[in-house]
Amino acid sequence: MNSFPLTLKKPLILASTSAYRRKIMDQLGLSYKAIKPKYEENHSLNLAPAELTKAMARGKAKSLKADYPGHIIIGCDQAGEFQGKLLEKPGSFEKALTQLMMLNGQTHRLITALCLIDADSGSEIITTDIYELTMRTFNKEQLQEYLSCDFPLDCAGSYKIESAGLGLFSEIKGGDYSGIIGLPALSLISGLIKLSA
Repeated sequence: MNSFPLTLKKPLILASTSAYRRKIMDQLGLSYKAIKPKYEENHSLNLAPAELTKAMARGKAKSLKADYPGHIIIGCDQAGEFQGKLLEKPGSFEKALTQLMMLNGQTHRLITALCLIDADSGSEIITTDIYELTMRTFNKEQLQEYLSCDFPLDCAGSYKIESAGLGLFSEIKGGDYSGIIGLPALSLISGLIKLSA
């Protein structure tokens, strides 16, 4: 259970099968199992985007709590917000293009929530990382070309910041870059240290 530079008292469960989140866990050298959460996402809840992402992250972590006693469960969720409107994973090329056209030349927020739960004690740590991203101005054909290149249909906001999508932006404000990808490593490490104290 030792993961440099941490000494963890309990093994980790990542309540996600996201390749992006697994890559960050691997980069940190953490030992873990990635398990699909039992939680059904509900984006129709009457919550502000930041509260909604926290509720989703918590729901994902809690859905595996009973199945994995003796573990720390990690849940994450991410959503974009533009002018108070929630930006979800597009799921289709057409919806992705519509989102990017809306964000074109504008500044929006990307919200990443993290929830850590000690399955035995029930102790929880929930954090939210918020980023402001300003997109350059493109024509429709350029955005279609980007989508054909990156195909970010499973990404909130319709871009992959860890890939060619980085070139869409003129400015990014926020703390931990890994949180834009989907799992804020600095918040994760801080939370694991607290739960392992």
